[in-house]
Amino acid sequence: INLLLGMGLSLTLAAYYMRFGRTYSDRTNHARILPVLAVTTLLVITVVKSSLALSLGLVGALSIVRFRTPIKEPEELVYLFLAIAIGLGLGANQRIATVVSIPLILLLLLIPIYWRGRKPHQNTFMMISLPNAFTGRETLDMMIEDVGEYATQVDLRRYEVRDDSIQMTLYVSAPNAQSIADITDAVRSRIPETEITFVEREIGIDI
Repeated sequence: INLLLGMGLSLTLAAYYMRFGRTYSDRTNHARILPVLAVTTLLVITVVKSSLALSLGLVGALSIVRFRTPIKEPEELVYLFLAIAIGLGLGANQRIATVVSIPLILLLLLIPIYWRGRKPHQNTFMMISLPNAFTGRETLDMMIEDVGEYATQVDLRRYEVRDDSIQMTLYVSAPNAQSIADITDAVRSRIPETEITFVEREIGIDI
């Protein structure tokens, strides 16, 4: 029964991650291991929970394991912990707690997604390339002023002077997509040679 529940919950978790995950990495490969991780954890806990010797052996075995693949995004770590939690809960025979808690946690993860959908915003990195003739503090202040007229937040993240150009990156939080277009028009009307690139900061934002 625990094994069937673990498979059902972990497959649900994988489908949820595929549908609502916002990571930049390939979600297909990550989602594929979630059911395997949950069921494997369930098996390990079921085997060792009744034996102190096996528990100590498990601690010794895990102490030599080294995971060298870094977790690049915190969201991936959350889903890994959820898969482990499914295995731990069912392996310890805590069926009600596991079956009730996992859907509630997934519902909790939906709240910021729903809230962001109700309150549209554009959080982007604005990369600007200018001819080298426009170097200086006055140009930088002018750019920030033009962008700030249509954005709710502007932060300078990178400023680089090259032989033939000036590269700068601004973090821009704008109310909507139209503001992005207004920012582009304002900057290019001031210096027509300006090259502008917007890169979205979060997946799920239309620019």
